[in-house]
Amino acid sequence: MRAIWILGVWAALMSSAQAEQVRVESLEYRVAHADRVIIGTVRDLKASPQHDGWRLAEVTVEETLRGPASKAASVLIRGMGGVWHKVAQLLIFLVDPGRFGRLSPPPTAPGTLMADLGWSSLKDQGHGAVLMTGPPIEMVARDGRMLKTRADVLQAVRAAAKIATPAPAKGVFLGLGLDEEAHQALYAGSGVDLKVPLDAQLIAQARGWIVAPDPNRRAEAVRVFAAVEGPEGEARLRSLLDDPATGTRTTAAGKRTQVWYIREMAVDALKARGVVVKPVVIEAPLPPSP
Repeated sequence: MRAIWILGVWAALMSSAQAEQVRVESLEYRVAHADRVIIGTVRDLKASPQHDGWRLAEVTVEETLRGPASKAASVLIRGMGGVWHKVAQLLIFLVDPGRFGRLSPPPTAPGTLMADLGWSSLKDQGHGAVLMTGPPIEMVARDGRMLKTRADVLQAVRAAAKIATPAPAKGVFLGLGLDEEAHQALYAGSGVDLKVPLDAQLIAQARGWIVAPDPNRRAEAVRVFAAVEGPEGEARLRSLLDDPATGTRTTAAGKRTQVWYIREMAVDALKARGVVVKPVVIEAPLPPSP
């Protein structure tokens, strides 16, 4: 994944009227986040008598891609969920119904799972499943590609399922480059962030980014190591406290300052961990613009 042009992202963060970022979850994150991933056909769909605003789908399982296999699944769906209808063949991301705290439904019958509430497809939109027949699927891969065919999606799901990541996986939002396919498909006037699983593959990439000449990469490394628990995360963040990359911040009153923005990101990430950080120069005044 290419990092987005970081000066543009940083400048947006410094703006008092920041445009909202488009944020979407990669297919690989959805797989790692789910307790089970199945392909199945809806054989029955009805309102759940125990759960106001929820429906209960009975699904015949054709293939289990992640988690324990079974021939059938009872699935709670929140709201209408446009892709859910009888005889629809779906790729379904299933989670324990108690996982979402106050958003979780009331207690369910043993074995009942819930369609995940994530957003990984232009046609998914939080329904927890993707229609596997008909129009192009349009899911986003962790490398910024758009996956539009059943074969491509299944190949990516099977590859992701082989990575031993316990559910629910942690994830990290990374910026997509302007020339990446998913950025072009999702762009809505601001940047596009893609959530990828925090796994061994991402951490290995971030170890390289943190020493890269490109400040875009180093900034993305901060995002990753801010989420990595333990000594390595802290040590990698500390290594960026003298990062040379700078930008300019202008206040509403027109005051200009030079900002070492990667240092600032690292300081903020360390403080969020409860780490005491020695004084670091992250901002200095600039003369007024002519």
